Amino acid sequence: FLATRLAANDVLDTTLLAGVVMDLDRGSRFISVEASRRLDGSTKLSLELRLFSNIDARDTLFYPLRQDDYIQLELTRYL
Repeated sequence: FLATRLAANDVLDTTLLAGVVMDLDRGSRFISVEASRRLDGSTKLSLELRLFSNIDARDTLFYPLRQDDYIQLELTRYL
């Protein structure tokens, strides 16, 4: 497992959380990314991503999810 977290501590509240789970024996990978940033005082853009890559049939945890990649891009406006 390898991961990183970035909180830029800037006015636009930029954040990034990314990680990868790797099976070194079989080559399976699960990648996760979450990021967000304010565009201005009332608008925020967020990204959430989950990817399954090179999942081996013997991988009992991730094989059933091998076709369940997910991406969400969200624009939020605060009143």
